[in-house]
Amino acid sequence: MNLNGHTVEITVIEPFEWIHENIIGIILSIKNDNRLIVKLPKLIKGDKLQNDLIELKPRYKGETFNNLLLGSSIIISGALIAENSEKFEYLFIGKMKVT
Repeated sequence: MNLNGHTVEITVIEPFEWIHENIIGIILSIKNDNRLIVKLPKLIKGDKLQNDLIELKPRYKGETFNNLLLGSSIIISGALIAENSEKFEYLFIGKMKVT
């Protein structure tokens, strides 16, 4: 499975008060087959962090990113991450697809 370089679109489902539009970004890397690092075109500011990198994980146990290459979408959880650090801030639950 090679998703590196693919563009993804995320429709945020939760929190309901999400103030940003759909999230579009480019997959930079895959970690352990169940975590994607995505670079966004602009910064997102959370309560604790501000960055243009998010980490995505399948929301439900047993789901993988493999279906994205088949044109399906999956439910993911997303967190804002700090480069070269273990710091993260949970941001949203969303529906993700490759565009």
